[in-house]
Amino acid sequence: MRKGFAKLAVNNSEVHDTIYSDDEFSAYSKKVEIAFERWKSRVDKKLRTINNLTKPKHLITEISEMILEEFEEVTLVDKYDVYEVLLSYWNSTMADDVYLLVEDGYKAIHYTENINKTSGKKTTVIGWDGKLVPKALVIQMFFSTEKKDIDDLEVIVSAVQMELDEFIENAYEEDAEDEIENEVKKRKKDIAEKNKLLKGFKTELEEKVRNQYDKLTNAECIELLLERKWYTAIINGIYVLYDAVNHRITGRVTEFAERYEQTLPALETEVAKLENKVKSHLKTMGFV
Repeated sequence: MRKGFAKLAVNNSEVHDTIYSDDEFSAYSKKVEIAFERWKSRVDKKLRTINNLTKPKHLITEISEMILEEFEEVTLVDKYDVYEVLLSYWNSTMADDVYLLVEDGYKAIHYTENINKTSGKKTTVIGWDGKLVPKALVIQMFFSTEKKDIDDLEVIVSAVQMELDEFIENAYEEDAEDEIENEVKKRKKDIAEKNKLLKGFKTELEEKVRNQYDKLTNAECIELLLERKWYTAIINGIYVLYDAVNHRITGRVTEFAERYEQTLPALETEVAKLENKVKSHLKTMGFV
C-alpha cells in the first residue's frame, strides 16, 4: 500500500456487518434509545391521563415538539425524520385511538368488534379484533405459550403435507397401485386429524383471548395500549431510521472502495494498453 493511500480492511460484502458490530456505532444506538426514553418520560403522564378535556390536536403538537427537543443532540438521525415517524403514526393510527379515548375513556380498551365482509346484500362475520388494542398484543401478553403450540403444529402439518406431495410426485407407475393408494389415504388421514386438532386449538385460543378483554385491569390496559402498541410502533419506526444510517454509510464506503480500487497509475497503464490495441486495429483496417 502506497503512502497516503488506504484500502478496506474487510471485503465489500462485509462492510455492513462490520459497521453494525462496531462499538462506536452500537453506542450510537444507545443514544437513540436514551433520547426516546427521555421523550417517553415527558409524555407518559399526558398519554396515561387522556380524558374528555384532552384536545387531540394540542396533544400531538406538544408531544411532537418534545420529540424534536430530545433528538436535537442525536446527530446521525435527523430529528425531523424522527418527528415524521411520530406524525405518520399519529395520522395512521394514534389519532383515532386518542379520539376514542376522549369519547369513551380507557374502558374503550376492553372493546372488541366483528370484522364483516359484504357481498351484495349479504354481510358475513369473518373474524373479530380489539377495537383499540389488537388481539395479537393480548395473545403476546397472556397467551404466548398457546400461540407457540399452534405455530409448532402448523409447521408439522405443513411438513407432513410436503412429504405427501413428494411421495405422490415420486411414485413410479410400476409401483403397486394399492400400496400407493393406501399410503396416500394414511397420510391424508394424518393431515386431516392434525388439521382438526389445529382448528380446535385456534378456536379455544380465540375464545380465551376475547374473554380476556373483559378481565383486563387498568394497569394491563395501559401496558397494552402505551407500551406494546404506541411506544413499540414509534421506536420501531425510529430504529428503521437508525438502520438506514448503516445502509447509507455502507453504500458510501463501498462506493469509494470500488471507485478507487485501482490507483491512477494503474488506470493510466490500462488506458495506454487499450489505446495501443485500438491503434493496432485501425492500422490493420488501413487507417493511419
